[in-house]
Amino acid sequence: MWEAQSFGSVWLFSVVPWWLVLIGFLFLSTGMVLILRLIHEGKCYDRARSSTPGDLFLTSYCATIACFIQSIGVPKNGWHNYWVWHLVVFVTMTIVANLLHFSAIRRGGAEREFTNLPAQMWHNLIVVPWLGYAIVSTLPIVVVAGNPTLDLFPDSRWLCCINIIFGFS
Repeated sequence: MWEAQSFGSVWLFSVVPWWLVLIGFLFLSTGMVLILRLIHEGKCYDRARSSTPGDLFLTSYCATIACFIQSIGVPKNGWHNYWVWHLVVFVTMTIVANLLHFSAIRRGGAEREFTNLPAQMWHNLIVVPWLGYAIVSTLPIVVVAGNPTLDLFPDSRWLCCINIIFGFS
């Protein structure tokens, strides 16, 4: 069922149960942000009121991919089997997250103060690159791999795309 050349997120999603992926990613994203805000700011809140739903959509995408990989196996052909793909995606996601974080700091004012809070730093510098990596590195399985078993679930590709669109908006 698992391919020896599985790397990173593809390997993780092939060995960790989908429900644990969902719970674990939600805890590490929304859960940790809320805990850090409670510890450091004395209150538990969702600033944009879109963070929690966005993280839920993105982590449900990861759980869906884990479910697919565990039920049908890792497709043999595709970019997802190359460690270089995983390295490039992770480095790119890290650069993008840092650019977004430090551009918010550069704007100054209240945005700078908020961006420097521990919860926001956790979200921007840890959650965004890792969750972005997990999503982008598995896209070939949904879009490019051409696994005929995915065709048995015609709405599954749309479900993944909808999760990504709503998660990032």
